Amino acid sequence: MVCIDLSPAYRALIKRYFPNAKIVADRFHVIRIAQHHFLKLFLEIAPEITKHSGFLATLRKHPDRLTLDQKEKLQYLFSKYPT
Repeated sequence: MVCIDLSPAYRALIKRYFPNAKIVADRFHVIRIAQHHFLKLFLEIAPEITKHSGFLATLRKHPDRLTLDQKEKLQYLFSKYPT
């Protein structure tokens, strides 16, 4: 079993030299790619989000760890942009 990032070059190298290996993507890179795509989507839906860095930090934070102020920010954001 080989744990790699999602690089096609690494995948090709592993397949060539270790043909029987099971290739697994490491979770850090998978989460990073998912966050990148969500951020692009958020910016398409609500372009003003870049002017308020508090929104970005709040969107990245686990819901159980949000302060009351952060919960209010998210509630405002989601009511303004229900999409």
